[in-house]
Amino acid sequence: MIPGLESYGRTVKQLKAFVPKEGEEQRQSQRLVGALVMGQAAKEDARYRNLFDQKNKEKLVSRLSAFFVPKEAPLNLILKHGFKGINQLTDFQDSGLQWDVWMDWELPFDTYFHASHSVFTCPILKEQCTCNNPPMRLTCGHVISKDAINRLTINVRNRFPRSRHLRFKCPYCPKEQNLDNAKSVDFHAWTIPAENEDEEAEEQVKFLQFVE
Repeated sequence: MIPGLESYGRTVKQLKAFVPKEGEEQRQSQRLVGALVMGQAAKEDARYRNLFDQKNKEKLVSRLSAFFVPKEAPLNLILKHGFKGINQLTDFQDSGLQWDVWMDWELPFDTYFHASHSVFTCPILKEQCTCNNPPMRLTCGHVISKDAINRLTINVRNRFPRSRHLRFKCPYCPKEQNLDNAKSVDFHAWTIPAENEDEEAEEQVKFLQFVE
């Protein structure tokens, strides 16, 4: 991270929107920002010298690798679960029991597979979100499902069917919301877009970290 590079300026710009928690985390964040602002000179400064320790770098690389890379190869995991599921499907079909499945992605029996993707349950409707009913982030930072928003705005829709701007109150705080400002949350969007889309990249970082 060298001052003058485009990536450096973008990082500093995003850090201005970062709101750390109080206490030790806030102090560590302040030291990190100070080192970024000083750039290469921070390596010779006693206040920030330990941040450039190679041992810390190795620990960071190890933790990031464990976070972003699955412990087991995805193909091996798919094959293992697939073989197990086929055996259960065969046994179920041979039993002659009737299939009682409501959703395309449901199975008529318990598989006991560990969840391998992020899930979100709407705190209002107590239902798990899907592609057709994604989690939506309000301007206040609270996240509820799209169906919950539709139910909150149904009375307004009936009273003002031609209104272009539907407003409603967040069920967790008194802040008034505009339906057009609600944004769909993608918990899998960890990558930053191309460098020529700086504004979109900044919005995505804010979006995932729930920073206003």
